[in-house]
Amino acid sequence: MAKKSRVQVSRHDAADALFASDRICCKCRIAGKAIQIHHIDENPANNGPSNLAVLCLECHDETQVRGGFGRRLSAAEVTRYRVDWIARVLQRRHSADALAAEAMAGSRAQAN
Repeated sequence: MAKKSRVQVSRHDAADALFASDRICCKCRIAGKAIQIHHIDENPANNGPSNLAVLCLECHDETQVRGGFGRRLSAAEVTRYRVDWIARVLQRRHSADALAAEAMAGSRAQAN
């Protein structure tokens, strides 16, 4: 089997993927773990935003399981985890913005 050609993920694309996920693994969602950017389709030259998922080392290892009785974390599953996690991160950011706006409005009202 021929080795796939790896194209380094640009700093910009890596930053976008890491920001979208809050630098948290999209599967286990445990903050503070070491993370990697995973190519969902296993093509290391495909650095499109929809092909990049942030996974911790343990969850990333699950994408590599082959043979035996262990079931490999599939591309479809990683995609679902990624889409759901990014939506949750966005929702969390919107909620934080709304709370901050309410707090600022409250402090302005008290100052008057």
